Amino acid sequence: MSPFFRKIETSYGKVIFGTLGKYDEKKKLSLEETTYPSNAIDWHNYANKKIKEVLSKDIQVYSLNQEHGKKIWKTEDIDTNGDNLGDGLISKTDNECLVIRTADCVPVFFFSTRTPFVAVLHSGWKGTFLGITESLLSSLSEYDIDPKDCKIIIGPYIQKENYEIKWDVAQKFMDLGEKVIERRGEAEDSFLLDTGAAIEERIKRMGLEIEVQNENWEVFGTKDFFSHRAKEVGRNLNFILWES
Repeated sequence: MSPFFRKIETSYGKVIFGTLGKYDEKKKLSLEETTYPSNAIDWHNYANKKIKEVLSKDIQVYSLNQEHGKKIWKTEDIDTNGDNLGDGLISKTDNECLVIRTADCVPVFFFSTRTPFVAVLHSGWKGTFLGITESLLSSLSEYDIDPKDCKIIIGPYIQKENYEIKWDVAQKFMDLGEKVIERRGEAEDSFLLDTGAAIEERIKRMGLEIEVQNENWEVFGTKDFFSHRAKEVGRNLNFILWES
């Protein structure tokens, strides 16, 4: 199985989530192809096949036509072909597998430990700046979910030392502190950004009691995960579901 794979028991069932990268050891399944899908619907079909092979479960797979925004969908409101524009998915139903694709961006996994509720977000620098995670957290009251009963796990993404940006992006994060953003050496227009740390800091500033975990899994230049900055064309498939 992928090195980033979790099964967590809750009061309503088992939450399963992870990131399927270049290769799945257990299934001997490679995601390093010679060609990859070129549109959201084909990516959905690709993810549907690969994830079912890995999980060996009878599940309904949901994905999106990602746009680096902050639109979050409930599964009951979208098509099952992966063509809805958005960057986040929510499910309250068992065996619905939510999938987002990343190559350097941050996958944000979310679940309640008491109420059937799981979500996954695609949060690059744009989605982080726009506040996609805050949008999810602000909506919890609609589902009668207490943040204290929830967990957020930040999955594999490009780490700070490998994510160089320029001032046009850096200026959007300067108020978050040096843990998030710092100048790269003496270069005038070169900065290093930790997008995962930015998400953590923005959650902290909301003042919510919620557990956030970030193990700082690297995707750049690794054997396990794809990275756009490493000039790899594959995508990591980040999934979450719960089963009763």
